[in-house]
Amino acid sequence: MRRLLSALLLTLLFACAAPCAALSMETSGGTAGSVVTVTLDAPAFITFQMNGGVPVYASGTMASFLPHSYGTLTITAEAGGESATAAVAVTVTPGSSGDSSGSGGGGGSSGGISWRTVTLGSGTFVVTADNSGKQYNVSRQTALGALDAAGVSYTVDDSYYDEYGSLFILSVKGRENGGAAGWMYLVNGVSPVQGSNTRTVSDGDEIIWYWSQSMSSTYETSGDIIYLKARITTVDATSGTGNSDDEIRSGTTTRGGTTTERFLLGLPEGATLTLAEWGEIFALDLSEANAAGEAVTFDGNDIIMTRHNVAMTIRLFDFKKNGDVLTGIIEKITIEIAPVTSDLFGIGDVAGFFTADLYIVPVDSPITATLLEDITDETRTACIGAASDYGKTITSFAFGMEITTGNLEDGTDIGAAIVRMAVTPEWVQEHGGTGAMRILHRTDDGSIEMLTTTMVGKDEAGRMIFESISPNGLSLFVLAALGEETTGTPLELGSPLYADTLLSPSGDSAAGTEEPSPIMAGGLALLVVIVIVAGLYGFGRKKYER
Repeated sequence: MRRLLSALLLTLLFACAAPCAALSMETSGGTAGSVVTVTLDAPAFITFQMNGGVPVYASGTMASFLPHSYGTLTITAEAGGESATAAVAVTVTPGSSGDSSGSGGGGGSSGGISWRTVTLGSGTFVVTADNSGKQYNVSRQTALGALDAAGVSYTVDDSYYDEYGSLFILSVKGRENGGAAGWMYLVNGVSPVQGSNTRTVSDGDEIIWYWSQSMSSTYETSGDIIYLKARITTVDATSGTGNSDDEIRSGTTTRGGTTTERFLLGLPEGATLTLAEWGEIFALDLSEANAAGEAVTFDGNDIIMTRHNVAMTIRLFDFKKNGDVLTGIIEKITIEIAPVTSDLFGIGDVAGFFTADLYIVPVDSPITATLLEDITDETRTACIGAASDYGKTITSFAFGMEITTGNLEDGTDIGAAIVRMAVTPEWVQEHGGTGAMRILHRTDDGSIEMLTTTMVGKDEAGRMIFESISPNGLSLFVLAALGEETTGTPLELGSPLYADTLLSPSGDSAAGTEEPSPIMAGGLALLVVIVIVAGLYGFGRKKYER
């Protein structure tokens, strides 16, 4: 019987090891800047992945991909249990480097594509909506800022601005949108699901504007493409000054010492939820999501959906992929917002962001993150009182970050969160160094939590990032500098706050110099008597037992 089972096992192993039936695949092309085409003998789900980067999906019997750099393009196709794979070596055409756009000031190319370099300062420019006549301040360091800096004519619509903070592109170079055709853009090969006025760009980012004949069209087949490469400067290239007070960054609106960014949580097109006895089943049709321009990737059992500067990750149990459809039982849901940044008076550049666990799948749930230059006197007083309970004093407040979660409730819908607040190294050093920095949390009931705070590194702008775990969800967080309290009584040993303290109360160390109190001295004497009596009793008991 054992031999029979072993034989069957070996047979299964060899069967699994043997190559599965493969589709017939042919590829053509292999030069950066030129289309690589794949042709199949049957409709299939196709995945392009350049140098192991973000996968790009397509479907059908023929698909194209335009590599903009050299390396290896991996192509996989799946249909009806059959599969095919090809690795295309993408090379660079000799003599293809250089900027042929005539823009001056230096240019470059990625592979065989000529990119026009545009210099983006740190100020803002004014855009007038074509439909309403209203004016908006837009950060120069955005995808729309790059288009504006290139001197290309365009018009915008503000119909969605109140809800999403986004300006919709109506026309570029006089070519207007119509029906399913219109202008789209990519940043580093990814199509952001947000308005170009809210998509910030970094130094060296590649921005592509292209005419799309339909929502499913790609820029590889477009006959009207604008290639731009961002060069970021820290000084406003126009005025020679720093950031303006009402600069809009990454969808942020700054007014009167507060900077607010709005996020919208929701499922992408093609996603469905089904409630079963063993859990909630999540399904996603990739073809529908891609056709709608959704930014969806998956890593192992994690489905990552990025929309309007917020990423939602759904971890699935019993993960399956059947053609274009991904399914699984929801195991964990996590959201992460992109950093909200601002330049606050007297503080400098700051940033705030967080990652939080959710207990439910959000459907059209709005979230706002507001950076506060000033916090209310009531909150200041409560924070000072909380610090005093630990024998500390607050020497200075840096800034606050207030999170509103719309229809999501802490504890019921939102679990623990990792909160990160960043400030300049100069401010940190001026206020006691990294060890003095603490994040305080004002909970929904108004109480103040002192959170364990750690400096976890620096961001791209050189700001020092301080991180805390908030066990009680999201609301108002304050970054402050602490010092030792010169007056007042620290918490007594054994009190609940001392037992669970996240900050050590003030007082002398174990080798302190203060004389013991009479109560403590009497207690020690009583303890000694008890130990002696217990010892004598034990000695007598042993002697008697003998």
